Amino acid sequence: MKRKIVAVLLFLSWSVALAEDQMQIGFRGLPWGASEGQVRARYGKEMKREKCGTTLARAKAYIHQACDNPVIDPYEVAGIPFKLSFELSKETRALVEVSLYFSMKVEPHSESPAVVDWRAKNDLLHAALIKRFGDFGTHNVLEKDGLFLLNESWHTSDTKIELQSVLHNEYADDVREDFQLTYKPLSGDVESRL
Repeated sequence: MKRKIVAVLLFLSWSVALAEDQMQIGFRGLPWGASEGQVRARYGKEMKREKCGTTLARAKAYIHQACDNPVIDPYEVAGIPFKLSFELSKETRALVEVSLYFSMKVEPHSESPAVVDWRAKNDLLHAALIKRFGDFGTHNVLEKDGLFLLNESWHTSDTKIELQSVLHNEYADDVREDFQLTYKPLSGDVESRL
């Protein structure tokens, strides 16, 4: 009887460890630090290289990221055609961040339709992230002078996920919506201990 109990406990602890390992993977099965080859093996047919001008190259160099990262454009999520970027370290070409970005000019009919459409897209993304990662850790909303900003974040054991949604509705002739979803590894220092 004791052997059966020990066997069941070992199986359960192995199952919990396996589930935790699966939650520790950075982005859709790619661990932080994955090589460019691993990224390409997973998404190769869909990938292109990001075009990199002088301004972007300088900005990426400042944060020690490669400029010619693999991208998938479009990468559709909840009906939104994101640009999916696998941000690689400039020095090692290892995966250090993943971002999904979408920006679109909205036809200005009136204030309400743009806000309603932006909120509907945000609600779809929010619901999908809660389903995948549980309730959010932080939630900030700003509405001021036609600018609507929503920022939410989630944490797994090794990853911080941030959703930033912005509706620029300040000027009637230039209404834009932006969505950015970023996956970043926790530093291993302070953030991973919280």
